[in-house]
Amino acid sequence: MKTITTALAAIILLATTVIAQPKSETTLPVESTQKVASTQTAEATVPAPEMRIFLFSAKPSPEAWQFMKENPGDRRAATEGAMEKIGAKMIGYYWGLTTGKNYIIAAVPDGRTAQAMLIQRLSSGLVLEYDAIELVESSEMPAVFERLKELDAADDSLK
Repeated sequence: MKTITTALAAIILLATTVIAQPKSETTLPVESTQKVASTQTAEATVPAPEMRIFLFSAKPSPEAWQFMKENPGDRRAATEGAMEKIGAKMIGYYWGLTTGKNYIIAAVPDGRTAQAMLIQRLSSGLVLEYDAIELVESSEMPAVFERLKELDAADDSLK
């Protein structure tokens, strides 16, 4: 049980994972003063530039649910502390009451960190499903579409 408890503590820092390219290839700049609305805090400030913002969702396994049933509590504090130790910053932590999943919005320093988090969680057996969506600030989308023009000009494989 102690192994499951330790693994669950690590896993439920949860839902923070992504398979990513090295940040020099995929990171769009993020303003260090960018504000993110949250129902859990009045506002959260996104960490330093170059952090990548993700929405992570995870579906806990029956073993994870059993642990939480036997040890009820707010998972946010434990998760947030663990994330800070690896250089990530939690922006929000939520449970989808009709989905049985948890959802975390977090800033992750780089793709290698996110990949290590993914492997740790998936190898524990305490997560049945795992998704990560990189969020891009709306103000960054014009730069994305400029890059798309370059890609369209260079790639004729879709024509």
